Amino acid sequence: MRYHERTKHHFNRFAPGPSGLDWANQPDPFRRYAGAPLTRLPILTADEGPLSPRYDSLYATGAVASAPVSVRALSRLLEYALALSAWK
Repeated sequence: MRYHERTKHHFNRFAPGPSGLDWANQPDPFRRYAGAPLTRLPILTADEGPLSPRYDSLYATGAVASAPVSVRALSRLLEYALALSAWK
């Protein structure tokens, strides 16, 4: 309970934080799993397939045709779902 009281936010101030950022110990921005093979995915441009369906077609029955899972489709899915939004 003492730790919680010392480190909690208050209405008029934030909780005390570290004195600075530890740049030497940043987390790896990429997901890696021990023992899993590394597969390079293509970096697709905006006009390369597979393209995403229009938003309004997502809700129309049968408007979006099924497609096989491919390395390109996986690359596009992961880009949209998990991509980094900035690069230093």
